[in-house]
Amino acid sequence: GVTGLAGASSRTSPFSTRSEKIACAFPAAGALVASCQTQQQAAAAPRVAPTLATVDVLHAGVTVTRAAGATEEPTIVARLEQGGTVRTAPEGRAIVRTDDGIELRIAGDTEVRATESRVRVVRGRAFVSSWGADERTLEVGDGIVLTLGDAAFEAEVAPNGNVKVI
Repeated sequence: GVTGLAGASSRTSPFSTRSEKIACAFPAAGALVASCQTQQQAAAAPRVAPTLATVDVLHAGVTVTRAAGATEEPTIVARLEQGGTVRTAPEGRAIVRTDDGIELRIAGDTEVRATESRVRVVRGRAFVSSWGADERTLEVGDGIVLTLGDAAFEAEVAPNGNVKVI
């Protein structure tokens, strides 16, 4: 604070730090620094990749791999990027909900991969549900494409590549 002579009132500066005093005295300099920080933050921000499904984790042991290769082990929810994968460990369980309305409840030891327009059960087992008359597509195994409307079934891809749809 500033103290005056005898009888004068005492004033306290509204600025608590030296940098606040400088920013107040030179507002253009403060704006320049803020602008530089914003440009640096924008350059460091990750690129937003297109996604096509939400992954809800039911039991630990779920890994989501982004299209660029980075992996995460979400505890609640994650988005599945085009070109990304979801893998469950033996004890892992998850629900993959595509933006167009397919729901896959995936069991342990299962892998689901996202393409540009649909998901594919690469290996393991998924319980698949779809509601409504709109057509949606799902790939099972290596190249088997199913067109769904209002449907519910189980799809399994064995380690040898054999596909079973029940």
